[in-house]
Amino acid sequence: MHSVNPPQEEARNLYVMAPLESMRDLMRFDEVVIWDVGLGAAHNSMAVIHEFLDKDFTGKIRIVSF
Repeated sequence: MHSVNPPQEEARNLYVMAPLESMRDLMRFDEVVIWDVGLGAAHNSMAVIHEFLDKDFTGKIRIVSF
């Protein structure tokens, strides 16, 4: 369940902006694997993917959904 915010905004705030330092460390890898529980509409995973693409990440991004 999402709050009153649009789901893509909530996803970006929780899964991109909060762990931004960790994401900077991940940019040096050739492949990043995103583990997602209950993919649903994929707002959380897509927020992370968009952030990597906005930062010109050239590696592979793989989503594993449980």
